[in-house]
Amino acid sequence: MGGCFSDVKGGQQAIGGTQSRPTDAHNNKNNGGHNDAIDFFYKSRGFNPLFTQLELSLSAANLIDRDITSKSDPMAVVFVKKGDGKLEEVGLA
Repeated sequence: MGGCFSDVKGGQQAIGGTQSRPTDAHNNKNNGGHNDAIDFFYKSRGFNPLFTQLELSLSAANLIDRDITSKSDPMAVVFVKKGDGKLEEVGLA
């Protein structure tokens, strides 16, 4: 996780973007990527991809500096709401 930095004042723009999915027929730009054989295998048997790409964009401003030796280290925690309404932590950065 992480590796997404901004050079825009106020941290309003992510650097890095997203990769296209190899199963997107309308936008297939992977140019012979490593998923072509797997993609063909599943599509030839009538299976759809079993994943969904999701992009999150988080920003923060005017954080209080509470560290002594460096700037504060903000943290983000990602939760998924289950069908029964309970939250499950799936990641943090």
